Amino acid sequence: ILERGEKIEVLMEQTQRLETESVEFRRSAVQYNRQVWWRNSRWICVLTLVVALAILFLAMWGCGGITFHNCTKHSPKAALAGTWVPPFFRAPPGNTIVFT
Repeated sequence: ILERGEKIEVLMEQTQRLETESVEFRRSAVQYNRQVWWRNSRWICVLTLVVALAILFLAMWGCGGITFHNCTKHSPKAALAGTWVPPFFRAPPGNTIVFT
């Protein structure tokens, strides 16, 4: 009977130790998940910023620079052309495009 009681005490100690370890594991897992989430969020923000800057750069390149003078309503070129077309969609000089 004493031997059985000692085994039960050993099992109780092991159970207590496992419970403590599981709490520590859960805490460290939650902390790791937060770190990974913040790292991913930073990358998403950086990539979004890069894409936005690329779009801005393309718009500035197509509209004549920082002032967007080729894209404003008061631009003489825009008034003569009727509608503005980005330079990479324009026909080469001397060629006429006819839509039928």
